[in-house]
Amino acid sequence: MFEAISENFFFKIAVGVVAAFCIISIFTLNSERAELEAEIAEMNEKVDEMNDYVLSLENELETPIDDEDYIIRIARERLNMRLPDEIVFITEYTD
Repeated sequence: MFEAISENFFFKIAVGVVAAFCIISIFTLNSERAELEAEIAEMNEKVDEMNDYVLSLENELETPIDDEDYIIRIARERLNMRLPDEIVFITEYTD
């Protein structure tokens, strides 16, 4: 009779340990899933930004351009230069 009680006791302990492990695993997996979903959302945003960038580059390639327009565009974008007759407004204040 004592053996049946001790076997039943150890069985209950084993079931309790397994149940605790399962509950802890569920919470851990839910936390990890939430982090991965946030990372997926962030990556989808980056993909959208890159798609927009690719579209803008494709539009630049489709527009006909001559040498003068190309030089002016590159000077504006990469060198931050302006034509002499242009008025430039500075909106940032640096102290």
